[in-house]
Amino acid sequence: MNRRMILNTVLLGIFLFLFGFKLFPHPWHQIAGVLVLFPVLLHIINNRRWFTALKRGRWDKKRRLWTAANLALLSGVFLTVFTGLLCSNYVTASYGSTLPYNAHLVSGIHKLLTKILLLLIAIHVLLHRKAFSSWIRHGFRG
Repeated sequence: MNRRMILNTVLLGIFLFLFGFKLFPHPWHQIAGVLVLFPVLLHIINNRRWFTALKRGRWDKKRRLWTAANLALLSGVFLTVFTGLLCSNYVTASYGSTLPYNAHLVSGIHKLLTKILLLLIAIHVLLHRKAFSSWIRHGFRG
């Protein structure tokens, strides 16, 4: 299995773990929620040519759709992690009522963002289904 496919599989596994947060102890969800940033950043680094290619080529409907979906996913991941940090038990327990925001409201936003993120991940995987099916067909090799 090549490194890219391993990374993609790890990312998908971490996100599935995070979406099944009720099945595991709460601290695991919070730790995995922060740790997911590392494989996300590796995924971005591995696909950095995509960002430089944005300046080139024609912008037909398909390309605009893919770009919008990918940028929405990127911002969705970071917003979800950020709101997760803000409503984390560690933050609210440490600072309690002195927080400059309503942790319950942020928690509600975090839950809404996770639902949107699940949809965006599904769209991302769907848009890249040819690559996934190719990896599967060729035994996870290059």
